[in-house]
Amino acid sequence: MGKTKVGLYLGVNSLGGVIVDKKKIVSLARFDLSAIDEDAKAENLNDEVKWEALINKTMREIGAETKEVYVTFTDRDFIFRAFDMPMMKKKEIETSLSYEIEKYIPFKLEQLRWDYSYVAMAKEKKLNISFVGIRENNFQRVWEILTRLGLTPVVIEPASLSLVRVIKSFKNLSRLTNYAMLDFTESEGYLTFFCSDLPVFSRYLTVPLKDGSIDREKFIEPIHLSFQYFKREYKFYDLDRFIILSNSRDEALANSLKDELQIPVDVFSPYDFTGNANSSMETLKALGVAGIDQYPYKFKPVFTQKTKEQIQKGAAVKEVPLNVGGLGFLLGLGLMATFLMGMFMSNSAAQKKSAMQAIDSEMIRPRIFQDKSWDQIGSAIKEKEQATAAVEQLKASTPHVVPLLDAVYGLRPKGLWLDSLEFTSMGDKTAGLIKGYVFLGDSYQERRGVDGFVEGLKKDDGVKDVFKSVNMVSTRKETKQNYELTAFTIKLE
Repeated sequence: MGKTKVGLYLGVNSLGGVIVDKKKIVSLARFDLSAIDEDAKAENLNDEVKWEALINKTMREIGAETKEVYVTFTDRDFIFRAFDMPMMKKKEIETSLSYEIEKYIPFKLEQLRWDYSYVAMAKEKKLNISFVGIRENNFQRVWEILTRLGLTPVVIEPASLSLVRVIKSFKNLSRLTNYAMLDFTESEGYLTFFCSDLPVFSRYLTVPLKDGSIDREKFIEPIHLSFQYFKREYKFYDLDRFIILSNSRDEALANSLKDELQIPVDVFSPYDFTGNANSSMETLKALGVAGIDQYPYKFKPVFTQKTKEQIQKGAAVKEVPLNVGGLGFLLGLGLMATFLMGMFMSNSAAQKKSAMQAIDSEMIRPRIFQDKSWDQIGSAIKEKEQATAAVEQLKASTPHVVPLLDAVYGLRPKGLWLDSLEFTSMGDKTAGLIKGYVFLGDSYQERRGVDGFVEGLKKDDGVKDVFKSVNMVSTRKETKQNYELTAFTIKLE
C-alpha cells in the first residue's frame, strides 16, 4: 500500500472523514455534531470543543495514523466572484486583482485569504477571472481547531471544488465547461455555477423540512431565483448541464426542475462515485480533497499560506476617504508655516502681504472653505478639535462601542446603507436596533445582501462581545424618489 491520505469535510453540523490510497477508499466515517451533544458531559461545552471531539471521534473511527490532513468545509464561509479583465501578463493580473477584489468585499483586503484562476479568451482579447476568498477569522477558527488536536492541515479549500473534482472524474462529465451543481443533505445545501470550468457564483441554501422530509416546493424557489440571477449576470454563457447530488437520488426534484430550466439534468448519489454503500455527501467531499493530487480538476486554490504579496497589494491600493476636519487642520498648519517663513524672509510688510496674497490665490481649498476667511477656517478647525475630543471621551467611557460600530459599518455590503442605529443599556445588558435600506435593482439580490449583512454581524467578534443574538425583525419594499428599495430592521440583544 502506498502513502495514504486523510480527508476531512466540516459541514454545518456534520463531519465526514476518509482515508484514501490514491483513488481507492481505505476507510470512511460520517458523524453528526449531535453525536457529541447527546453526551451528558458535553452539555456545557462550546461549539469549538464539540468540533474537536467530533474530529477526534472520526479520526479514531477511520483508523487515521498520520497527523497530516486534507480539509474542506462549507462554501458559505467562502466568497466566490468572477469578472473579466483585458488580456495581460500574469504579473500584471496579480497587480490589478487587488483593485477588483476590493470592490466585492465589505472589509479590508488584509483581512482576506484568497486565490484565483483564469481562462484566456483569445478572440475577445480578455481574461475570465475566478476569485475565491475566505475571511481571516473564519480561516483561523478552523485552523486553530485542527492544530489544537495536533493535526497539520496540508490543504484547506471550499467543498464545491472538492466535490467537482470527483464529479469530473466521470468520463461523461469530464468535458463539461459550463454547468451548475446542486448538492444537499437534510441540513445544508449549496448551488454553484461554473463557467469555463471555474466557479463564478455560489449560494448557500437552507433546506426546508416538512413532516420529516425535504419540502421540495419551498426548496425549489431559491434554486429558480439563482438561475434567473445567473442568466441575467452571465448572459454570455449557456449551461450544458445541471448536476444534482444527494444521499439518495432525488429523481422527483430533478423532474420538477427539468422542464423549467430547459437544460439536461443528471442526478447522482455518493454511491455512484464510490461504489461504497456507506458513503455519504460528507465523505464524498472528504474524498475529493484527499484526492487533490489524483484528480485532474485544475483549480487548486491555496489558503494555507498568507503571502506578503497579498498584504502589500492591499496596503498599496487602499483608498483613504476624505477627512474634511483633518484636511482643514493640515491646511491651517501649512498657512501658519508659510506666514512664519514670510516673517523671516522679508522685513517689508508690503512684501509679506504680497506673498501671502499670492499663496492664498494659488491655494486649493476644500469646497466648504472656499467662501470662508482664514479666521472662519480657524474657528471651524477648533470646532472639529472639540468634537474630536468629545468623541475620544465617549470612546474611553464606552470601550465596546467603537469595535461594535466598526463591525456594523465595515460589514455593509454594496448598495446597503443605514438609516438609524440605536443602542440602549440597562445594567449590564445592551440592546440595539439597526434600520436601513438596500438598493441593487433586484429584490432577490437585495434580500441576499441583507441576509449576508446579518450573518456577518452574527460572526463578528466585536458584535459577539456585546450581543448574544442578532436577528432580522422585518424586511419590506418601500418606494423613495421613484426607486423601489428594500427596507430592513435588525435587532441585537
